Amino acid sequence: MTQHLMIDVSGDVVRAADAVAAGAVIAAAFGNSYVLLSRADVAAVQGWVATEPGALAELFDWSALPANLSADRFRAFMDAMGAIGPFGLRGPASALVPAHLTTDGGGMRTVDAVTPGLICPSNALLRAAVEATGAPVLRTGPASRGRRPAHSRADALAAEFPDLMLIGHRDEALARDTYPGFAPTVPTLLAFHRAGPALRPRLTVERPGSLPAADIRQVAGYFGFDVALAPAARSRPALLAA
Repeated sequence: MTQHLMIDVSGDVVRAADAVAAGAVIAAAFGNSYVLLSRADVAAVQGWVATEPGALAELFDWSALPANLSADRFRAFMDAMGAIGPFGLRGPASALVPAHLTTDGGGMRTVDAVTPGLICPSNALLRAAVEATGAPVLRTGPASRGRRPAHSRADALAAEFPDLMLIGHRDEALARDTYPGFAPTVPTLLAFHRAGPALRPRLTVERPGSLPAADIRQVAGYFGFDVALAPAARSRPALLAA
């Protein structure tokens, strides 16, 4: 039977963080949806690196940015995205990121990182789990099996993963309503390690997700960035929530 904890209860957050540190995979609230969360060295979870918005910049190597992309301006864009809600970035990986959590970005080590946004109570869990594990990053992935939908409801998630500890939203409807315009699914992943040769940098949606590209374009445009869809993002819709 699933052990169901609450993301806004400090004692439950400590118990969940300790479980992660001990090597367990848990299911956790994340923005308006759920993810699987584990220690960085647990291979059972496939996906991305997870962190709170305040630590996101530390995961990237700012000296490896394309020449046309200002680090200060992009960090301001990251702050604006975090204020809106959950999102993901792919960029040059810093030395903090273990090699097994990086991918090849055309001769460059890159990392896929997701964050639940500034106001999500799951940030307390991410901070506690990082402290408990003693590692700078956590491993995360969709709360689903294979190509099945990502879960936004604890009851459906518990039915699919009955053996996992689950730390959930107290009010799932409120969690979804907190992010208007976001689908209750995995965060959209935006790549910035190749911003193009043009004077105006171009960011790329590599994986569609909760925030539509049109909304990202609106935020990016304020900072002087264009946004394009990768071919795979055009042909592969985001996993809808269950």
